[in-house]
Amino acid sequence: MILRLVLFLFFLSTPLLSQNPTIGLIHHSDQSDDGYTLFTPENNNFVYLINQCGYKINSWEFDDVPNRTAYLLQNGSVLRAGIEKIQIRDWYNEEVWSYSTNSLQQHHDIEPLPNGNILVITYDYYSREEILEKGKSQLFEEDSIRLDKIIEIKPVGTNEIEIVWEWRLFDHLIQDVDSTLDNYGVISNHPELMNINYSQELNFSHVNSIDYNEELDQILISARNLSEIFIIDHSTTIDEAAGNTGGIFNRGGDFLWRWGNKNNYLLDSSANQLYRQHDAKWVNDGFQDDGKITVFNNNPGGNSSLMIIQTEINSDEYVINDEGYLPQNEEFSWSGNILGQTLQENRKAGVMSLKNGNLLVCETSKGRISEIKKDGSLLWSYINPTGEGIFDQYSDTVNGTGIFRAIRYQKEFRAFENFELDLGTIIEDENTLSNGCQKRVLSSKNFQTQSLVVNNPVHNQTLQFVDKEMAAERLVIYDMHGRAIFTRDLIKGEDLNTFNLPFIQGMYLLNIQTVNGENYNQKILIK
Repeated sequence: MILRLVLFLFFLSTPLLSQNPTIGLIHHSDQSDDGYTLFTPENNNFVYLINQCGYKINSWEFDDVPNRTAYLLQNGSVLRAGIEKIQIRDWYNEEVWSYSTNSLQQHHDIEPLPNGNILVITYDYYSREEILEKGKSQLFEEDSIRLDKIIEIKPVGTNEIEIVWEWRLFDHLIQDVDSTLDNYGVISNHPELMNINYSQELNFSHVNSIDYNEELDQILISARNLSEIFIIDHSTTIDEAAGNTGGIFNRGGDFLWRWGNKNNYLLDSSANQLYRQHDAKWVNDGFQDDGKITVFNNNPGGNSSLMIIQTEINSDEYVINDEGYLPQNEEFSWSGNILGQTLQENRKAGVMSLKNGNLLVCETSKGRISEIKKDGSLLWSYINPTGEGIFDQYSDTVNGTGIFRAIRYQKEFRAFENFELDLGTIIEDENTLSNGCQKRVLSSKNFQTQSLVVNNPVHNQTLQFVDKEMAAERLVIYDMHGRAIFTRDLIKGEDLNTFNLPFIQGMYLLNIQTVNGENYNQKILIK
């Protein structure tokens, strides 16, 4: 009896799946932004860089779980804040620099600067006596208060730092309780200062994100417990940052702009624009919404929303009127559903505006990263397949998959110029959508039927591959679940490659990879 390998010319235009994936890539469209996504799982020591099909481009293992965020640097290294230390590891996962943060009280976010320095969110505790001397109301019942500060550190050697700049919220407080103190004033007349009596919380401001604008030399921070975002001047010296003069704008370390909660300074009881928000940042230069600000408005207890804000500037000054800093309202807001689930994150989460104007959304509680159009159309979605370990597809014990934030890097990003971006495997054990997606992304051609000659006796199945023009280097046969069941490297320069196959019957996908990175795909039926 002779088995025949019958060839059907078929360009794979839809993923081959029998069951929708539950982790890893769960939705893909050819219209999605073409870049690489960096994400940092909350419950293990890894950072992953994946392509649009969920294939791992690179990964890094650090010494401890993250203290929220990581960034890919232009030289291909990764900067990451851990619970115990800030580390830099190069493209090959070798440690370049590490510093214990126990003395810094680093939390939430860091920001790499063009000069190689790092902005770090930290905090100081002040005793009840110290804060009462700043005009804190006697109604404050705590023994101390925690106030955020920003430091700029310069990495030195392999494990040291130099603090080269500092800004403290403590230096920019106003109050209307005690007229004998220097910082007494009419709060509504001083929007550049923070009302120390706005909140009675121990963790007064809870800054959770920081961003830097090189062109403006300004810093943008998000203060969750104040439901407000702020811009401050970075061109100041340390002494100037502690006062209200100096720097490009001669405002010292006072706020240049603030937005989200006018009740903080105008004592305006109208509804907040922001409530417990995260991840405020400027849109990158050259992107569709460049210069604007994106922010994830959590709004605990209600629907969360993605916002885009266009600041208003006149003669290099942020515009303010009797109703507060402009704009009065966000330029764009979206609060719909993703895969049938309402956008709702009580804590954490993030958003990033992409080059094509789409939005990359990170839902922390779901461990899900998605790309949507501004009309809410879903183009791409990926669920972190890791917790304390790596989960199997379709496992019913998936938990702890949270991601604080994700970043999409364009393929033109400088880090990718100097390294071979080897296509690895997916992180999880299997994903039919990833396999199908990868063929669509990399494939533009098909086999010609005369390229293959096959004789398959039952006792000795043999596949003979004739390579006439394609410079093929690898052959892979996938089953309909996307599992690679047969892989062989092809002998370069040989027209005829012969392989013994395992005994298989049914429908399969034959994939040929060429030396030029092209992929050719064809369904094959063995019967």
